[in-house]
Amino acid sequence: MTQMWPFFIVLLAGLFFSEVFERFHLPWVSSLIIAGMIIGPSGIDILELNDTIIFLGEIGLIFLMFLAGLETRLSALRKDKKEITKVTIISSSIPFFVGFIVSWVIFDQNVLTSLLLGTIFIASSIAVIIPSFRTHKLIGTRFGEITIGSTVIMDILSLLLVSFLLQSTHEPSVLPLSLFYVLAVTAVILLRWLVIWAWKKVDAHVPDDKDPFQEEFRFLFMVLIGIVIIFGLLGIHPILAGFFAGFVLSEAIRSEVLIQKFRSIGYGLFVPIFFIVLGANTDLSVFSDLSGTLLIIGVIAVAAMGAKYISGIIAGKMIGFSAPQGRLLGIATMPHLTTTLVAGMVGVEAGILSDVAMTAIVLLIIVTSFVSPLLIRFMSRSPEHQKVA
Repeated sequence: MTQMWPFFIVLLAGLFFSEVFERFHLPWVSSLIIAGMIIGPSGIDILELNDTIIFLGEIGLIFLMFLAGLETRLSALRKDKKEITKVTIISSSIPFFVGFIVSWVIFDQNVLTSLLLGTIFIASSIAVIIPSFRTHKLIGTRFGEITIGSTVIMDILSLLLVSFLLQSTHEPSVLPLSLFYVLAVTAVILLRWLVIWAWKKVDAHVPDDKDPFQEEFRFLFMVLIGIVIIFGLLGIHPILAGFFAGFVLSEAIRSEVLIQKFRSIGYGLFVPIFFIVLGANTDLSVFSDLSGTLLIIGVIAVAAMGAKYISGIIAGKMIGFSAPQGRLLGIATMPHLTTTLVAGMVGVEAGILSDVAMTAIVLLIIVTSFVSPLLIRFMSRSPEHQKVA
């Protein structure tokens, strides 16, 4: 029964801290990360990160990427595709360049670390943008569609670049790297065809409203884990496997009930465990050297937020947005979350990023996911910005 104690602590902390921080309007994800910091080894140390909790956290990460892929529909990106393309290019290239320069010139890091930090600077957070846009009635507007569409593509681009960097530095098999990519792309195409074909068979056989044994849900969960295993055998990181599974099924699954089941089990159980474990693994002891640590955190935070803000203004002007719309575009693409976390964690695992850099990235996520919604709220209420839609 003692093995159940860490699991109970994680569940209790997730519920308690979410409720407490909600009163301060702190985003749900940030509250879970902070909860992990408080109860983890760097805090009051009441959470033992045993193999079971770590495994559940890994499932949470896979679920998170699967849900992100499931909610990414190509059909929604076809409208205003020229504007979305321009915003994506500008809002990716400027942050990437700034991140690379910050790492290579200011912190004197190697090229690989600099490329990874530049890639991390590209990412934004659709999970932070959508609730704020829904609150201020920007969902469904041209401004909202362009901002959300470009953010989705930036996250996908960031994930692909992270995967490319990892495969380039860690030979996945005895095959040459070029041949490996051909094999991987072929496997992805075949998997996409096979998954959609199998899903149509299951969906036709078991209507969602007459599925007492949750056969459709169990089938999709099996597909998710199966793709993760196959990608793992190919040497591809599970984050891409989870996203790929969701992305492939995003256009095939029509049942909102079924999607809601995955959201419930994902966001209700596994995903919170991932964020709490992430917080618990954050090494706060790096603050023992305040001068160096605070400099790194400060430079990374200011550079990342500034690059997004400036690129939003430039991109907005390029596609004909007004000045207030351009500023709001920069602020909306400013928050970092899932993709940034994943890229940072993978970088630490591969020995590309240091613990200090990862701590800076975690704090960047907390700050931007808190500040950006507040700025969106302020700008939406200001008379100057009332017509951003």
